[in-house]
Parts: sequence; C-alpha cells; structure tokens
Amino acid sequence: MRYPEIPGYQVLHPLGKGGMASVFAAIELELDRKVAIKLVTLKTDETQGKIDSGAWELFERLEIEARALAKLRHPHIVELYRFGRITQADGALACYYVMPLLAGGDLARWLKPAPEYKVQRLLDKLLQALDHAHEAGIVHRDIKPENILFDGEHPLLADFGAAFTVGQERMTQTGFSIGSVGYMSPEQARGHVVNGASDLYSLAVLAFELLSGSRPHQGNDALAIALAQVEKPVPSLAELGLGHWDTFFAQAMAAKPEQRYLHANAMRQALSAIAIDSEAGDGDTMGRSRTEQHAANIPTSASDPNTGSPTRLRSPNSTVGLTQHSNDQAPATTSTPSRPTKLLPATKPTVNLRQYLPAFAGLAMAISAIGSVWLFYQQNQRAELAQRSAVLEQELRSLPLDKATLRLTQLRNEAAPLQQKLAGLLLQRMAESFAKASESAPLASAQAQLEAINSLRSQHSLAITEPLQSSIAALALRNAETLRLSIELWDREGIRQGNDLADALLKSQALTPAAVQSLEELLITAAKLPKPGDHFELENGLKLRLLQSPAAGTEGRAMFAAPLSTKLYQKLMGKPLECPTPAPNSAQNCVSLTVAREVVSKLNALPNSATKQWRFELPDQAMWLSEKQSAPRLENYFAIGPDCVYQTTSQAPNVAAKTWGGIKRVFGGQGARPRVSRRCTGQQSFALDGKGTAAQAAKERTVLVLFARLSL
Repeated sequence: MRYPEIPGYQVLHPLGKGGMASVFAAIELELDRKVAIKLVTLKTDETQGKIDSGAWELFERLEIEARALAKLRHPHIVELYRFGRITQADGALACYYVMPLLAGGDLARWLKPAPEYKVQRLLDKLLQALDHAHEAGIVHRDIKPENILFDGEHPLLADFGAAFTVGQERMTQTGFSIGSVGYMSPEQARGHVVNGASDLYSLAVLAFELLSGSRPHQGNDALAIALAQVEKPVPSLAELGLGHWDTFFAQAMAAKPEQRYLHANAMRQALSAIAIDSEAGDGDTMGRSRTEQHAANIPTSASDPNTGSPTRLRSPNSTVGLTQHSNDQAPATTSTPSRPTKLLPATKPTVNLRQYLPAFAGLAMAISAIGSVWLFYQQNQRAELAQRSAVLEQELRSLPLDKATLRLTQLRNEAAPLQQKLAGLLLQRMAESFAKASESAPLASAQAQLEAINSLRSQHSLAITEPLQSSIAALALRNAETLRLSIELWDREGIRQGNDLADALLKSQALTPAAVQSLEELLITAAKLPKPGDHFELENGLKLRLLQSPAAGTEGRAMFAAPLSTKLYQKLMGKPLECPTPAPNSAQNCVSLTVAREVVSKLNALPNSATKQWRFELPDQAMWLSEKQSAPRLENYFAIGPDCVYQTTSQAPNVAAKTWGGIKRVFGGQGARPRVSRRCTGQQSFALDGKGTAAQAAKERTVLVLFARLSL
C-alpha cells in the first residue's frame, strides 16, 4: 500500500483504520523518535465534485480534538506533539495529528473479570485525568476501553475526537448522539446536552464491565440500552462476591445526571472508601480493607458532653471513682468517716427461651428446605452447562476451521465463561494449523491465518501461548528474509506483500523487542527505496536521481542529482582540483576529459557495497537528449561528455586529379573526388539550462554530471 507523505516524518506501517481515519506508526526524522500519526482524508462527492458535509464534520471534529488536547497537560492524558494539514498525491485534502507511539496496547486487551485492586487503581488514575479535563471545560464524550491506552503499566486517556468545550457552540445538534453504544449515558444516547457527569457515567460502565465481564445494561441498539438505563436499576454484583461495589455503582450510574457524583474528585473519594483486599503490594492506601481503616481510626479519648474536656475512655467493667448516692443527693458531711455504700448488682429481666423453640425449629427447617432447593437448582444448572459445553466443544473440534469460526460467532449469546472456553479451544486449533503454515505455506496464506488469530484474540481477550508465539517468530524470520530479497531486487510487489504481513505480525504483539526493531528497520529501508524521479543517496555521499527502476531483464538508470562537489572530488582523488572560478553550489568546474575519466574510474573501482553495484559513465549525446529534463539546472554551465566536437573540411581536386579522374571514368573507373577531413576542435559538452544543447566545452564553465546503470 502507498503510505501518506507527511513532511518531517517517515511512515512505517498502519496501526488501525476506521471510517475515513487511519493511524500509522512513524518516525519523526528530526528527533529520531517513534510516533503515532492519525490521518483523516476528506472524500469527494463524485456526483457534485465537492467535499460532502459528513466529511467536513469529521474533519472539524479532528481539529476540535487537537485544540482540546493542546489545552491539557496531565500524566494520564495522551500528549499532542503536532497538528497540521496536507494535500495528498491524489489531490485529496487531509489533516493529521502526531502523538506518542504507545506500545502497551489498550484496555480492551485486559482479561475480564479483572482483579478489584487493579480496577480500583485504574479508575483512580482515570478520574484524575477526567478531573483535569473537566476543570479545563472539556468533556470527552467517548470513554471506552479502546480509548484507554497504556505506556507499559501507565494508563493514558486518548482520542478526544468526540470532545467539546463547555460554553462553545456544539458540533452536533440536539437529538444527534456522538459516542460508543453501551458506554453512553442516557442523556448522551438521546442526543441531549451533556457535561462531565456523562463521562463519569461512562467510566462507571467501563469499571462494571471490568469487574463482572459484561456491561450493566444490554440491548440491540443505543435506544434500547438507553431505555434499560432509565427503567432498570443497576444490577447487583453480590452474586460475584462484589456487593460492596453496589452503592458506588448505584450513584455513579444514576439515570439523572444530578443524582450522580458532582465531580470526578467526589467519585474518587467514594472509590477509595470501597473496602477490598489489595494484592498490589505497592504500599498504596487504595485497597486497604475496611476493618484495617476502621481499626486505624479508633479514638483513644472522647470529650465530656457537659464540659467539653477530654475524658479517658474506660473499660465497661471499670468501677474506679464510682459511688452510689441515695435520692440523687450529695453525701452528708460529717466528722465520722462514712463507709462506702456497697454496690448492688443491677437486676435484669429474665427471658424464657423455651417458648421460642418451636419457631426456631420451623425457621431452621424452612432455611434447610430453601437451601436444598437452591443447591439442587445450582447442581442442575452446572450439570446442564457442563453438558452443553461438552456438546459445543465436540462440535467445534469436528467442524473445519472456517466453519468452526463462523459457529463461534453464532454463539455470542452464550454465557461469557463458556464463550471464553470455546474461543480458547478454537485458538488452539488455529495455532496448530498456523504452526505448519508459518514454516512452509505461501506468505499470503500464513498472513490470512495470522489475521484470523489476531481477530479472535482481540474479540475474546485471549492470551498468547508459547507454541503460537514460536510460530509467529518463525513467520517473522521468513518475512524478514523475503523483505531483504525484495529490496535487493527492487521488487515492489514483494515489498508490498512484506509490508502487509509485517502489519499482521506487529498487531499480534507477540514479537520480542529486538524482532520488532529489526522488522521496523527493514520497513524503513523498503520505504526509502526510490521511485523514478526520486532523489536518493549512496553510501559514499553521491546523490542521484532515479530515471528507471531496475528489474529482471531491465536495466536501472540514474544520473547525478547535482554536479560533482569539490568535497567529494577531494575525497575520491585525494587532492583538490584548482579552478579559476568556483561554480555555484560548490560544484567542481573546469573539468577536463582526463580528469572526468579518472573520476569515473575511481567510482567504479569502489567496493560494490559502497555504490550498490551502480556503474558510472560519461553521458553521450543520445543519453543527454533523452534525459535532459532530469538533469540538474545550472545556468551558463555545461556537463562534459566523452566525445570530441569535430570540424569537417572538404578540398576540391586539382587539375591533374580531375584529368586523371576523367581518364579512369572512360575505362569504367571512378572519377576524382574532393578530399574530406575531420579534426577534433575541443571537448563536447551539454548545456545545463534545461535545453541540453551540445557545445564545445569551456574551460571555466565545465562540470561533471555522470550517468549510472544498475543490472540485477
């Protein structure tokens, strides 16, 4: 495929595509860093010959995203490097923005259900990012797993293409919704005005899905989901042992925005109050159990309700300082020491438990009966699930792979654990077939199998197995060798196929960092392979312009993109060439034929690795006339050629020769002829003004422009 040409960037390979937007991996040439470039191309309405309104709207949304990102500086929000517009080779208008290339994938890759502590820690960081965006007046409007990217373990909020700034005119009118079905708030699904509460709702849906494996409300379309959000309560997670999250989700996903958390920080505080067992081991207070937090907050003193002064809390059994007074009066003062009054134990009412024994027995029997029924129901359910699982597994094993893949898509309404199990079985079958294809099958066939594997893993969040990783590594080695050979042979079709396979290999995220780097270097080399009309540079500093690409049975041709420079001449010859007048652009002038032939000999004697087997020669008149428009432009200067400028003279025969010629004609011979002679008057050269006129070389205006040939 032909990659877009963006000034200052070398596009490596595509990362993804959707609608008119495409994302590419690239290298920023000035800083030599890897980046991701999102490109949106405006399509033209063929009937009217102009850009349609829908394309313009998407274009403006991307500009909104760029302006929104430019306002935000937060460690958990993707940074915007650059934004601009380009006109592509076919004349289509496109805009792009450049962002960091993150190698950690997106949140959709997480296995579900996820551990509580990971979800809690992820939400805390995303709420910090949303709080920063909302403070800047920016509402994201498209919170979903694909828009949560990772730099290692570091989450970042991305894709502000649906964002809008509070207080400014909205892109869409009321009644038209932008966002992702399943994650939108009720008001967003209906196309109403939204604020930061809508983002908090979407984030809560995402968290519910991570914990339970499914979203809280299901439906065939956005309207059905929106109705379920309003009419049905948020499902409880108690059956999964996560009932302590119910209060949090009930408020975070309230149908009315005003009933939700007021802002992201309020939602963070509620999140931190959820008691879970932490497995992070990082010393983070997030995840401390409620018992530990309560124990840490037990006071050691309390205030006296009458005086407000602190009083020491005592044990309930302590009697220190307690005396009993009769009739609520103070004790009488007397000189005789009074004996302390004996404390009498307080009398407690007695309860006859025997009268409740029949009720307790009945309750116990009822509980036992309910438990037995529930246990029977659970056992029956498990037995039915196990039986159905065995039947479906056998079906997927017996069907051909393509039909088994289709069958799995038809089972999307099955329980999530069963789908996951069946997908794992299908992946195992695919991996076994792919192991053979990676070693000996045509690359196109192996690529198709790998793309099917990538799709299955992405849909069901399946981890890669060791045998599958080894097969992908073997296919990557085959593709690397094919790419190298295609580059050496200038085989553009082979390079295209190698690029497509490289895309599938990189998307699998199964290659080692070293293998990824090696593959990307090959892609860069392939992308730099020149096309006719392109300028390119050889290893020794020679800059050429390609006239014709080499191929099997076809010779490649190129010529100097500029006259031989003084610097390169001295490097080749080991000495400077003194000229009375330096030519523009540091071109070497006053080049004689002797010097030109010596330079050609030196260039052709260089090792093949330096010139990549190009053979150099001086241009003759036929070459120059056919390629003069590709020659460098330099007014009043001439490129030296290999031939002389000949002067022809003719001398008429004298009287004796004419007489003798007449005698020879009488006897059938040939008569007298003029004497013709040719003389080399100077070296031939060709004008560099674009006309290519042949002329006699001038000593102070002659430069060296060579032609080159390459045979594969």
